[in-house]
Amino acid sequence: MCWAPPPAEPPARTFSGVFSTPVVQHCTLENHTATAWIDGEGVITVVTATQAPHSARRIVAEALGLPVHRIRVIKPAVGGGFGSKQDVILEAAVAFLSLENARAAGAPCL
Repeated sequence: MCWAPPPAEPPARTFSGVFSTPVVQHCTLENHTATAWIDGEGVITVVTATQAPHSARRIVAEALGLPVHRIRVIKPAVGGGFGSKQDVILEAAVAFLSLENARAAGAPCL
């Protein structure tokens, strides 16, 4: 931590009042991304840029009505989330689409 003594001279100008800014969304360089597939045992694997893999696993299982042990979440290194990747946004959707594609193809394990 840096510390500097207070200036000897008073500031040339001072500002007083009430200041506000509009609500903003912080944006990261890495997008929200997710992909999913189903293995031969019927386990849905979701690879996602998340900061909360355990929450993502639980929410995907709840959304699909599946037991948690049928969901696997892989979280590669996140390229900067700063809190914006704590929400589950894409994970349930890609898992659902994988499940529907497997059912349409007549996968025997589902």
